Amino acid sequence: MRKRNSTQLKEKMSGYWLNAFAVLAPGLRHAIKKLGQNVPCPIDGGTDGFRLFNDANETGGGVKQSERIIPEGIDMLMWVNNWSFTQAFDELESWM
Repeated sequence: MRKRNSTQLKEKMSGYWLNAFAVLAPGLRHAIKKLGQNVPCPIDGGTDGFRLFNDANETGGGVKQSERIIPEGIDMLMWVNNWSFTQAFDELESWM
């Protein structure tokens, strides 16, 4: 089993998260277009339950208003796609 270095991957992804989300997490496209603004949740719908942070291209972070902050891009992919850590990591690595 190989070791996955998330710190190193996050450093490489800084400045590229929005491009990765557009490909790997199509549900986030509306939030990408309206960066920093509340939009419908990609999981639950509604009108304004989700937003990507203004610095999401560097961090991949956002917030599901009624539940929790999703601080980093790997966590965001895990949440929005219902992926495991290893799947999110491997998909990002392949995308890069």
